[in-house]
Amino acid sequence: MNRLWSLLFLLVPLGATGSVVMAALNIPPLDGMWVPANQNPGETRIDSLVVTLHLVSAVVMMGTGLVLAGIMWTGTRPGIQRAQYFTHHAGLEILWSVVPAAILLWLAISQYAAWSDMRLERPVVQGPGGVRQDVPPLIRVYAQRFAWEFHHAGADGSVGTADDVIALNELVVPAGQDVVMEMLSRDVIHNFCVPSLRLKQDIVPGLKQLVWFRTHAGYSTDIVCTELCGWGHYLMQARLRCVSPEEYGAWIREHSLAAGPGGEDAR
Repeated sequence: MNRLWSLLFLLVPLGATGSVVMAALNIPPLDGMWVPANQNPGETRIDSLVVTLHLVSAVVMMGTGLVLAGIMWTGTRPGIQRAQYFTHHAGLEILWSVVPAAILLWLAISQYAAWSDMRLERPVVQGPGGVRQDVPPLIRVYAQRFAWEFHHAGADGSVGTADDVIALNELVVPAGQDVVMEMLSRDVIHNFCVPSLRLKQDIVPGLKQLVWFRTHAGYSTDIVCTELCGWGHYLMQARLRCVSPEEYGAWIREHSLAAGPGGEDAR
């Protein structure tokens, strides 16, 4: 009976590892169960990094499960000696210190390129005189319990001015260009998450965060907060729509007229 339990115990890592591998490699019947298709061409490294990390984790889990099941199997043989206990083993302590340290070092090195794309290498444009300069923020995002407030730059092209177009829970962006957004919180920590754009950014009170992305016209998806921010956390949802530059310009003009001289959307 004990050996039967060892086999049943082995089914847990086998099932978990198998499901991760099948989903990551898009193998039926778990095809389509992985992360949604990437709609942000500027974030290509993150996908291979996610797959690599999950496959490595699956291998480690499988190895651990085999060792534990093997110990349970062999430990139930007739006449087996009782386990010998010891309080110190320098070799084992070095091993379980060095191996995790090596894994963490490998993670730090392997993720740096993706981190650089997402957080360090801000998009640039050709400025006056051929000088390359950072793309200015097009939208300022205010996270608050329990809604998203998006301030779109108006005719002056700058956020935080009187002609900003303010929309609640509606983010409209132009297609085919780098969109840079400033993110601020009005109360507690929130998290701006759009999985299909490979965006996930904590918004910390007192700090100004920057994120950027690019996507195509006709794309639409949900924006959610993935930081537990209070009783109405589940209500904190918004909609992102990507339209052509012409449609975006028309949307800005329409809502600028609706807002009136104060610059606040009157809808």
